[in-house]
Amino acid sequence: MTVLPNLERLLGDAADRLGASPSSEVVSPCSRPSSRRPQRRFGGLAARSLRVSVMIGVGAAVFAAAAVAGVGLLTMGTSIGPQPDHSPASSIGWGSPVRDSMEVLALRVPDPAGGPPWGLGVFETTRGVACPVTGRVSHGQIGALGIDYAFKNDGRFHPLLPSSSIGVDCEPPDANSHLFLTGSPPLTTSSGDTAQSAAISQRPHCNLPGEHDWAVRCPQDSLRVLYYGFLGPAARSVGYTFGGVRVEERVSGPSGGYLVVLPAPPGSTVGKAGALGDVAATPTLYATYTNGRTCAIQSVLSSRPGSCALVGYVQAPTDLPSQALIASHARATYHGDAGIVVTFKARVAVTNTQSAYGVHVVQPSTPPCTNEPGLAPLDTNTDATIAAGATLSLTVRLASACRGRYVGRVYFYRDTSPYEPLARLLDPNAHPPGVTVAVFTVVVP
Repeated sequence: MTVLPNLERLLGDAADRLGASPSSEVVSPCSRPSSRRPQRRFGGLAARSLRVSVMIGVGAAVFAAAAVAGVGLLTMGTSIGPQPDHSPASSIGWGSPVRDSMEVLALRVPDPAGGPPWGLGVFETTRGVACPVTGRVSHGQIGALGIDYAFKNDGRFHPLLPSSSIGVDCEPPDANSHLFLTGSPPLTTSSGDTAQSAAISQRPHCNLPGEHDWAVRCPQDSLRVLYYGFLGPAARSVGYTFGGVRVEERVSGPSGGYLVVLPAPPGSTVGKAGALGDVAATPTLYATYTNGRTCAIQSVLSSRPGSCALVGYVQAPTDLPSQALIASHARATYHGDAGIVVTFKARVAVTNTQSAYGVHVVQPSTPPCTNEPGLAPLDTNTDATIAAGATLSLTVRLASACRGRYVGRVYFYRDTSPYEPLARLLDPNAHPPGVTVAVFTVVVP
């Protein structure tokens, strides 16, 4: 991916200072719909073009209006980085951000109380996933404001570094490089500080509903509910009803990005809601697609092919290696409280989050193991980039102290589906997928 050109960024900044501009894609109770969809690219996976004449015309109007309004850019503050001593590693988990991969979508959503608009961004990681980012927009960047007790109420704009948002609803794109994900984080504040891994628990801020770490409870009028996500290339708009008003917002970019920012439901800071963080009923979002289909937006992870969150999703081929290519010898040993350690050679490389090696162990079927409640097969898997030929050791912790002969299997799998992993986790008796690398037995004395 590339960084936005300076001229486009300057024009975006001017629009940000005015809130939602007339050319915004967002249709709110306070703005009119636009028939023009800015051509944006997601993650370098689709081409971006912008006419110079349009930029000059829009830029002149924006700067003229900004001069009349007398609005200036917010002063820049410190950046929001990852949790101290917990920077993402390029070869582990979701990986680390690919340099210069952050793209801020064209859509701008006004905050109920005014000020800089909200925006949605996305960046790629070294392990093949795309991660969404939400927050306030200024200087062409997504970040947080020093308000609502965040950053000691310094009134500055704090850019959000991609490394602080690793793990926030990251998903791999589909076979056609389009992103499909749906998100709705817990209540947040109008500051826009939504990065869950940004050491938010280590710096002063007001207590959100359900939080009790800081001395000040967030005021009701500073709380926000955010809905965001990507619905793919077939999505046209997202609609909902709020305060008796029907709102329709066009999606943004080739992957159909959407963002809705609403005031938190009344009473979010008092009673059970304030103590436990329960969010009262909020509007249902509906997606409308180019074929005219309209349906309630569902969570991607709880969806199935063709469901509302996955219209147009194209699953990448699995392309599993043959058993002859992957086969290896496994040695399993019992290490007391540590569990069973299985060592083997990885003959096929793992380069992204959609592939891994796993170990599946079945406990003895004799007493006292059969008398233990809630017994289930024991599993573990790798969560890192692995070079072909590397020797791996995976540890399976035992669920109980039952003794006897354990039977296990080492396997390699590649899962390109956005919904099957959750279903498999919910069914502990499901047979692990993939190709068998080795089988083994081990006796626990």
